Amino acid sequence: MKIPDEDLKITSERKGSVGGQQVGCVKMDVTIEHIPTGIKATVGDQRSQLKNKMVALGMIEWGLIEIGYVYKEEQNIL
Repeated sequence: MKIPDEDLKITSERKGSVGGQQVGCVKMDVTIEHIPTGIKATVGDQRSQLKNKMVALGMIEWGLIEIGYVYKEEQNIL
């Protein structure tokens, strides 16, 4: 499923590490909101902002599938 960019609001936030072996490593939390439905996904497990973004997008897509949200272009095909 391809979600149009104008339907997504993407924000990121830097998080410092607690300490120990991860001193000096910065994590990037990524929050993605699907504006038409209000579904939000926040991911900060990985150190990579790109990986966090891809996981959050997958969560948004799964949420849209769960509620049965279908884009107009796909409705014509079905």
